[in-house]
Amino acid sequence: METALSGPTVVAGKIGNCYQFDGSDDYISLTGQILYDTIQGGDKPFSIAMWIYHADTTRAVLFGDYGLSGAINFNIELSTAHNVRFYWNGSPDNAPGVSSVGAATWTHIAITYSGTKLIWYKNGIEVYSVDVTLSTKTKTTGSYYLGRDSRTGSTVLNGRLNDFRLYDHCLSATEVLEIAQGLVLHLKLDDYQQYSSVLFDVRRADEWTGDGCTVEQYDANTIKMTDNGTGNRRIYHNTTNVWTLNGATYRISFKAKADTAGTILRLSRSIVDYSEDTSLTTSYISYTKYITTTTATTGGTISLQSNTANGVIYI
Repeated sequence: METALSGPTVVAGKIGNCYQFDGSDDYISLTGQILYDTIQGGDKPFSIAMWIYHADTTRAVLFGDYGLSGAINFNIELSTAHNVRFYWNGSPDNAPGVSSVGAATWTHIAITYSGTKLIWYKNGIEVYSVDVTLSTKTKTTGSYYLGRDSRTGSTVLNGRLNDFRLYDHCLSATEVLEIAQGLVLHLKLDDYQQYSSVLFDVRRADEWTGDGCTVEQYDANTIKMTDNGTGNRRIYHNTTNVWTLNGATYRISFKAKADTAGTILRLSRSIVDYSEDTSLTTSYISYTKYITTTTATTGGTISLQSNTANGVIYI
C-alpha cells in the first residue's frame, strides 16, 4: 500500500504521535492492490478502527473515497448530528449509539463487516449493528483518503487521526476491545486459535526507544537499529504492560535482515529473563515466535536485542 501526505502535521496523539488535519486542505491518500482487495463488500469481510479527535462539531470525513463518478462510493464520516456514519453505494447507515462523539476529545471507533452484518463500536464497546450484505465494490485504481474523501471543501477533517487500522477479516468483540485498550494488532489465526493472537507492528521508529542502539525510520515500513557501542545493544517498545496474562502464549511475527549474516536478534520480555533468539541473514525473512508467560509477574514491554558489535538490523 502506498501513502502520500498532503499537509497534515505530526503531533502528540492518543497513542504515540498522530496526524493533525487543518479542516481546510489536509489529507492523506492511500493506494494499492491490498487496499482495493480488502474493501470489496459482498461476501468479503473487513474491519476498520481508529482513534479520532474532532476539533469542532461540523461534518467531517474520516476515511473513504466518496465523490467518484459511476462507481460504488464509500465513506466513514461524522454526520452533522455527530453520528459515526458508514456510507456505501448511496445507502448511508447512521449509528445513533455513537452520537455522543464530541468535540475536542479522543474517541476510539471501529466498524466490522462479516459479509452479512455491520457492527459499530465506540471505545471498544458495541453500540449499533445492522444485518446487511454490501454490494460488491470493484476498485482497481485511484485513492482512498484519510481526513477527506475524493472531494475537497467543507467535509475536510479539522482534528486528528491516530492508530488507523484496516483488516481483511471481521474482528471479534474481544479483539476490538483489546485494540481500543492498547497497541495490539490482531491476526486471523485459523490454525492457532489456542494462542493469543498478538503481532507487534514495529514499523514506527518513534514508538521504540534505544538502549545502546540507535533506532531510526529506514523506509515507510521498516525501522533500522544500529549498535552504538554504549550499552545493551537493544531497543524496547514504548508500550508498557504488554504481557497482561500469566500462562498465556503470545505469537510474535516479524520480518528482518542484518548487514552481517548470523547476527542474532533476541526477542524478550523486559522484566524477566526469557527470550527467543533468531539468527538473521542478509535478506528479509519472515519469522514467527511463541512466548509463554511462565512467572507470576505480568506487565513489562517487548525488547529486541542484537549480539553483534556495531551491527545493523532492519525490521
